[in-house]
Amino acid sequence: MVFKIKSRPIVVLCYFTMLGLVIWFRFHKRQSIPTRTTQIEQILREMQTRKIETKHHATALQEDTCSICLEKAAYCLPCGHYFHLHCIKQWLNTNMSCPNCRRHPLE
Repeated sequence: MVFKIKSRPIVVLCYFTMLGLVIWFRFHKRQSIPTRTTQIEQILREMQTRKIETKHHATALQEDTCSICLEKAAYCLPCGHYFHLHCIKQWLNTNMSCPNCRRHPLE
């Protein structure tokens, strides 16, 4: 004896209800995760600026130099490392961490 479903509307209703729930959960999950661009914008807003004093005996290994281009830098990540705004923005587009210590800038 083969099982036959006599109430097809109930099966169709259940199918579309489940399909709707799956779509809703996927959409909700996608909306709750911040995008990389949003995170980068938040990091750049929170970076501290610092006035750089020119020193004739300064070397590229000092704390206030950008470790990406090795020039004097004026923006500081929360971990204390300094970078140029354009250097760190390019870096954060590919790596969501400090180039020196690998710490996530939003932690």
